[in-house]
This record gives sequence, structure tokens and C-alpha cells, in this order.
Amino acid sequence: KESAVNWVPLDIKSGDLKNLYILYGDDPYVRDTYFNMLEKALMPDNAEMNYSRYDGISLSSDELFKKITTSADTMPFFADKRLITVKGSGWFKNGNEQFAKYLATLPSTTFIIFSENEIDKRKSICKAAEEKGRLIAYNKLEDKDLQNAVVAIILKNGKAIRQKTYDLFIEKTGSDMATVTNELEKLICYTGDRKEITEDDVNALVSTRLEDNVFLLVNAMTDKDQHAALDSYYDLIRNKASVFGILSLLYKQF
Repeated sequence: KESAVNWVPLDIKSGDLKNLYILYGDDPYVRDTYFNMLEKALMPDNAEMNYSRYDGISLSSDELFKKITTSADTMPFFADKRLITVKGSGWFKNGNEQFAKYLATLPSTTFIIFSENEIDKRKSICKAAEEKGRLIAYNKLEDKDLQNAVVAIILKNGKAIRQKTYDLFIEKTGSDMATVTNELEKLICYTGDRKEITEDDVNALVSTRLEDNVFLLVNAMTDKDQHAALDSYYDLIRNKASVFGILSLLYKQF
């Protein structure tokens, strides 16, 4: 069934693993974390013979369907199960009647994990998937949940952070969990044996988001402040922002 409950660790702990998982949502970091956890838990013996990995970028929809169903219908080789992982099929947003019908015949020895950015629960493939396994959403955290997640990581590493420091940190990183986690790891290493993460640490180590620097650049350009515009531009370059990324964001502003 489709659910906001994070069933992956619960199913792994109970051993009640479903034959089909569709992990979706706008937080790729968290989605990939649980995708990898599920993949590890379901990895079969003789993986080189019983594990297949596909993506919807390099294959057409028809090619992907043929490869998945051919693998799924093949008996496991000296193992009790076969695993297939698929990233970015697009089927659960755009629909795929063939695969929706196929799911009713999915062998009990085959397990499939999909990772998708978006789904459309009105599609028949999503309804069929609900009957066969789990649809699990991994969307970006709300402010309170994000703070709880950050504080939990900090406490786990024997550190502490004040509210003002946390606010500065999130102002710089934004809410993308991959960025947040990466910058936290840097701060934890940087502070060494010192317990508290301070505002000075954040200012010294954490880069301002590309979008914020571009916003400053746009303001300076609008005000015809050449000096401030150049400062913002060089800050972007120092932070290893790509020229194409800068141009893309500038284009959206005008």
C-alpha cells in the first residue's frame, strides 16, 4: 500500500519483505539511503547471476519492459530469490499498462525496487503496485523535522549547537538533506574535540547556497553596483559554481 510510513526499516527488521517497492519523492538523498538499505537486505546469493540493475535514461520504455520482465521471469540460479532494481522508469508518473498487467504474474521469487522522482496515483500501474507491494514517499522535511534530524546527527557525534547557529547553518545550506549532511560532516571533523559547533565554525566552513549568491549578484546588477556585482561573481567562482549554473539561475531572474 501507498503510505507516508517509512516501511523499509520496519519490513527489514520484521523480515516481511514485499516483492515490489516503489520509493518516490523530492528528496533524492533520503530516497537513495533507503533504496540502498533495501537493496542490501534483498541482495540474493550468487548476485552476479541473480541481480539486475536498469535505468530509464539509457533504455526506451519498451526495452526496459522487456529486460525487466525477462529477468523477473527467470528462475533464481542457486539462490532463493532474484533482485531487480530500477531508477527513473517514469512509468509511475506517465503510466505503463503492460507492466500494470504484468505485476499480477510477478513470480514470488522475484523482488523489484523502483526509485522515482514523481508518481501519479491515478495511474493503473500505481493501483496495481499497491496490491503487490509498497509505495513509499520520501519528500523534503518540514522545518521542525529537518531541525530534529540535524540535531540528532549532531548529538550522535557528541556535539552541540545553539539555535542561532543552527539557523545560520540552514540559511547557508538550505533544506536539501544531501547538502545538509555533507556540511555537517565537515563541521564535525573541523571542530575536533571541541563539543560546541559555533557560528564562527559555520561562517568559516559552510558555503552559501548558489541561489543566494546569485540573488546577491542580481541585486547588485539591478542597483548598477559594479563592485558588489564582481564580489558576488567571484564568490560564486570560489565556491566552484559552474558558469552554466550561474547563467541558468540568472536567466530565471530576468
